[in-house]
Amino acid sequence: MDNWFMNFPLELLEKNKLTTVGTIRKNKKEIPKEFLPHKSRVVHSSLFGFYEKKIALTSHVPKKGKSVLVLSSFILDDRIDLTAGDLCKPEMIIFYNLTKGGVDEMCGTYSVSRKSCRWPLTVFFGLLNITGIN
Repeated sequence: MDNWFMNFPLELLEKNKLTTVGTIRKNKKEIPKEFLPHKSRVVHSSLFGFYEKKIALTSHVPKKGKSVLVLSSFILDDRIDLTAGDLCKPEMIIFYNLTKGGVDEMCGTYSVSRKSCRWPLTVFFGLLNITGIN
């Protein structure tokens, strides 16, 4: 799931017995400061956080000063894939990378956009594209 739609309140998913894995934005107030990007964190290090055995938050540092935050209600462990050599990515991030891209592929395949000089039509076609995907 894209970081635009991912959020901590996952009660609706739990109620319907659905799981999710997705990136989350770093500006969310619910994220502890330890999980945010910081220059002192070691490259290829990972932090794991768990909430009531229902949600897992992973912070991985691929480059100095950057971090990737993945929130999951599907993979609830802290295993790290050591077969990738020096990268040592958490399995949650590897799973996310393998399964992402469905919405992006649909956006390119099923577009209703038309070229128009009239801005209201351009806005209308853009809204149709957004509602068609969601």
